[in-house]
Amino acid sequence: MLILVIFSCLTSGAFAQYQSSASSCSKASSRASALTYTKPPLVTQGHCPVIAVDRVDFNRHCGIWYEVQRSANSYDSSDECQKMLWGKPVNNVSRIITKSSSTSGSFTSTTVAHVAQNDAGTGFSYQLPTIGQLSKQYYGVGFNYVDYTIVWACENRENGHVEQAWVFSREPAQPYNINALMKDAFARYNLTIPEMVKIDLARCCRIYSSFDLDS
Repeated sequence: MLILVIFSCLTSGAFAQYQSSASSCSKASSRASALTYTKPPLVTQGHCPVIAVDRVDFNRHCGIWYEVQRSANSYDSSDECQKMLWGKPVNNVSRIITKSSSTSGSFTSTTVAHVAQNDAGTGFSYQLPTIGQLSKQYYGVGFNYVDYTIVWACENRENGHVEQAWVFSREPAQPYNINALMKDAFARYNLTIPEMVKIDLARCCRIYSSFDLDS
């Protein structure tokens, strides 16, 4: 039943997104730089800022999303070219399938998460083969459902904390005016934008076509 719900969510927009993504891919090389490095986490003194963000309408958020930026301190990531299928909610929980390529290009990884909302933000629950159940809280600090989503997360570490951020787009291209949108989004919650790295979308466009998000 869940598969049918996700399919009905995508039929209205996924094909059009696929057509437009081909055009976006052809222009991506002039608008993106390679994700060629990561930085160790910058631990800031004190605990994570406490924020409460606007609720995400999972029905409007469903469909295809592409990761187009991530913070340089995503030190625990060994993947690139993330493409995400956000499923329509069932009992207020959405199922997300994410495909990505290893930075070495040797394999494709698949992650399945179940997502629910609480009073603060959006909680993701992952089932990882080697670790088991892993939960993490993410915050949509800026989004408009049609073009972009700006995501922030924070992890407390002893007497300090580490902040990370991501930008997702409906198309494999940097959203229009995204730098200004990020400034406004982070300023709204009195947050500091971490150093960001743009994904090499020209390279990724060749990889996206190999992803089967139905499996």
